[in-house]
Amino acid sequence: MKKKVVGRKFSRSTKSRRALFRGLFLALVKEGKIKTTLAKAKSLASWANKIFGIALEDSLAARRKVLSKVLNKRWVMEDVFRLVKLSGRKSGFIRVIRLPSRKGDNAPMAQVEILDWQKKEEPKKENIDKNKKKEKEEEAKVKGDKRK
Repeated sequence: MKKKVVGRKFSRSTKSRRALFRGLFLALVKEGKIKTTLAKAKSLASWANKIFGIALEDSLAARRKVLSKVLNKRWVMEDVFRLVKLSGRKSGFIRVIRLPSRKGDNAPMAQVEILDWQKKEEPKKENIDKNKKKEKEEEAKVKGDKRK
């Protein structure tokens, strides 16, 4: 009898299973949606929803807990907290959509996506360079004024 046996092992040891979920979660936060097998997608959705649930608290302890789950990747932690704030949800941050089976081995596939995900806009390099030049010119003016 299989009583109280929860979760999937994916023919992996505990360490490699954690590494698998961390890698999938990093890709999910970075891209917003990923394609994987259905079993991995369902397990990842559960694991990711727990992390987003921890992030709802928005305290130092919650930030440290999320950091420990995602291998001290600060950008992931910041994105998780940003997504939680922007979405306004209390749960259900992840959606699993079934896709056609994979061609080679007929494995059931799925797409995992974060609801209300928006790509973070990074400033263009040209704008950063212009801003640095302006700051240097202003500093030179200020220094020049002090010398007179």
